[in-house]
Amino acid sequence: PRDAEKKDIKAGYFTLVNELHTDRFFGKRLGTFKTKLERIFAAATKAESTLTKAKLRAEYDRYLASRERTK
Repeated sequence: PRDAEKKDIKAGYFTLVNELHTDRFFGKRLGTFKTKLERIFAAATKAESTLTKAKLRAEYDRYLASRERTK
């Protein structure tokens, strides 16, 4: 949820990382899925960083509010 607390965001992030981190698939032939996993992991890491740092979270919340106003 948009009002999720830092601890909940971190817990969700670590759950996702456990499932999708490329090291989990070490030695397996992933083909094009490796690139997709890397992108998902990078996006999840950026989201976690944005949502757990107060300044970045406030900036993101302002962005979402402005987007809702212009709908």
